[in-house]
Amino acid sequence: MDNYQNNRYYFDASDFYTYELRLVAKDTSGNENEAVKTVEIKDTARPGISLSKDKSKYVIGESAVFTAKITDNHKIATVTATFDGTEVELTQTETGYTYTAENLTAGSHRFDVFAKDETGNTANNYITFTIADTLPPVVEISSDKEKYAVNETPVISYVIEDNV
Repeated sequence: MDNYQNNRYYFDASDFYTYELRLVAKDTSGNENEAVKTVEIKDTARPGISLSKDKSKYVIGESAVFTAKITDNHKIATVTATFDGTEVELTQTETGYTYTAENLTAGSHRFDVFAKDETGNTANNYITFTIADTLPPVVEISSDKEKYAVNETPVISYVIEDNV
């Protein structure tokens, strides 16, 4: 709502716009003069990004579902994401965006979301988590036969494998 008070002009600046204010003064002798001022209302607010994951802990081989909720005081132009540094495709839902990371491996992981609004303001947020290696190594020992004679050389083979 426009408002004049104490030689000041107040106007509704709730929308992003460029306003041209023109003030015309006329005295009792008929002399007239004017001044023009351009005022630009810009969007300088960064988008907000809220992230969550479906569980607090994961084990090797499981999937993790991430949810991103993006807010802005205007309109969001782009939303992108990466998982462990690789760009991934988000699924848009009514309440935000989701991504499912499948077949998780042991180690540290990071899910990043980047948002940009129509006026160019950017924001990012991320979640990190670690999956511990809880699986023991596989150890196998074998020999070419069960019994050996004196002075025979046993042939023993072994295999050790780990998931990381």
